Parts: sequence; structure tokens; C-alpha cells
Amino acid sequence: MLACAVAGWWVVKTSAVDAFRSAPVLAHAVAPGHPAPRLAIAADGIELSMDRADPARQQAAAEALADAPLAAEPFLLAGLAAATSGREAEGQALLEEARRRNPRLRDARLFLLDRYLRQGKIDEAGIELAALRRLVPGVANALAPQLAALVRDERTGAQLIRVLSSDPHVQQAVLARLATTGADPDLILRIARASPTATTRDGLPWQRQLLAALVQRGDMARALRLWRDFAGLPAGPDEKAVHDGRFQGLPGAAPFNWSINSGSAGIAERIPAPALQVEFYGRETTELAQQLMVLRPGRYRLRFKAEGNAKGDDSRLAWRIFCRGSATPFAQFVLRDITAAPKVIGGDFTIPAGCAAQSLRLTGIAGEFPGIQLASITDVQVLPAGGR
Repeated sequence: MLACAVAGWWVVKTSAVDAFRSAPVLAHAVAPGHPAPRLAIAADGIELSMDRADPARQQAAAEALADAPLAAEPFLLAGLAAATSGREAEGQALLEEARRRNPRLRDARLFLLDRYLRQGKIDEAGIELAALRRLVPGVANALAPQLAALVRDERTGAQLIRVLSSDPHVQQAVLARLATTGADPDLILRIARASPTATTRDGLPWQRQLLAALVQRGDMARALRLWRDFAGLPAGPDEKAVHDGRFQGLPGAAPFNWSINSGSAGIAERIPAPALQVEFYGRETTELAQQLMVLRPGRYRLRFKAEGNAKGDDSRLAWRIFCRGSATPFAQFVLRDITAAPKVIGGDFTIPAGCAAQSLRLTGIAGEFPGIQLASITDVQVLPAGGR
């Protein structure tokens, strides 16, 4: 039954509690003399993690209702009491009345969302979700785990995909959740295509997370195909060398495009030249830029152009190449004697058998005597040895 699939809904997670407690229940304006304090105190006693209000608070709300016959909170409390006593139809009717009286009463809408999802009323659930989205911006991330579970259920998935397509913000939160929890990539893509969202140069969060998950599983061919598709690049072979070697800011998500890092150990950033400007302080080893290549085993040549002020005789900058997952590079090219005059540096290397993907990293390597290394790097290429 659907109720089994959503058994955790009535016990809402702490993140949802925090999101719904960000403002008082009666935050909207009330007329002078309205019994708002008593109603607010009563409603504030509802703990979403408990799905009930204690009898004293229910009594306080009932007494306040005599002075505020249009108030919604007593119906909310009575609805929860009925539902938790097994009188679900009565409880739902009372919650719907609370919502009618105060459409901004978030707790009523949250519990109605729960009820409609339990009953498979996806359209009604969609209305509540849209309302909650307007009332509480943080609700998307709070509810993403439960919505991700429902969209994976064949009994509710197709309808919920339609609901999600009407709310891109919630859709993106659910996609990100699915991408990080091992969901079927075909399902993720089906949800995304139901209401496409314009991507960015670096890709949407769920796209980067899905690519990372596929790479982690070793499914390089599919990851590479999706990466090209996400970036709007033409289809290509199941191989890939360096992308955006001039650091122009070409579209494409990590890990198949550059991940550029700055921190206390050094700074790396694109500059309009175009080039990658690097300042390494020499105190601790750090990765300043990296991307993943997918090349077959064999002989290759790395070449790049650099200028600046980097002696490279103690603290140094170096391009290093690793097999994915390995902590030991199988090739290294140090930037030595770099001056204001542009210099082309290159060297051959061999990708060993069994190395299905390669991480190309610009590393600042700490030395015994720290010294600042400055370089502007461009035209990074990896080609078959001999220029073939």
C-alpha cells in the first residue's frame, strides 16, 4: 500500500521542523484585541516530530476560539488530535477547514501534504507543495528525501514527476537527492526532461553529482556521453583529452572540465588573457586545478605555455597525472625557471594498462624552504606522442 511507501512522512525530520519554525504561526497582521497570543502559544506547541499537541494546548485553543470564531489554529489542533486517534477522515476535514480559514497556516498545509501523499492524491499534494514552496523557501531541501523516495515508487512516480515539473526549485532539490543516493540515471534524466532547467557553464548541481556518481562506479563511457550532452557539446568518442586548455571558461561540468581551487595554500583563477593565474605560497602541498581525462593506455605528450616567476627548485608547481583513484602520480612535469618570457614546456608519458581514466592536476608542492611561485599558464594539451 502507498501508506507503507511513505511510512516516515508523519514523523517529519528535524530539518523540516527547523524550516517551519522560522517565523511565528500568526506572523501575519491581526487586529488589535485579537486573541492571537493564546492561539499562537497553543499552535506553537505542535511538534512536527510528535504529530500531536498536548491536551492543555488543545484546551487553550478551544477557549480562545470563543473570542476568535474565525481562527484556524483550533481546527489544526483538533485535526491532529482526531488523526492521531485513528479518526483520519475527521482529522483531514478539520485540517482542510484550518487551511480554508488561514491559507498561510503552514502546519496545516504540511500535514495535508502528508495525508494526500498517503492517499495517492498527487494533484492535491502538488497544490500543497506549491503553497508550501511560496510560504517557506527552505521547504524544498527539507522534503527532498521523502519526495525522492516517492518518485522512485512505480505507484506514484509518474504522477509525482508531473507535480515536480511545475516547481523547478523543488524538482532540482529532488534531482540532487536522487543523484547522491544511487538512483537509476534513467529516472533522474526522465524527471529532468519533464521540465528542463537552463544549465550553467559549470552544470547544475544534480548534473555534477550524477557525473561524479557514474565516475565513482567506473561507468566512464556513460558519464562522458552525459557530460557532453549537459554541456551542449557534439557527440564524440569514448575518449577525452584536455578540455578548455586555454582556460577560456568553456561550458562543461567537473570532473571532465576544470575544477579550480583557492585557499590558504595558494590561489588559482582564470584571467582574461586567457590563462590560469596561479600564486602558490610554498608552505603546504595543495591541488590548484584538476580535471579528468579518459584516454586509452599508450604513449602521450603533455605541453603547455607558462610565464611568471617560478624557479621550481624547492617549493614548486607541477602538472601531475594520476590513474583515477590512485594517490601516486605516474607522470610529473615541474615548472622550472619560469620568467616573464613565455616558455613552452612539454614531455612524454605513458598511460599504463588498466588505467581507465586519468586525473590531470596542477599541484603546488611544498618545499623545505617555502617560496612563492607565480605563473600564468595556458595552451595545456595532451596529444598522442609524436603529434599523431
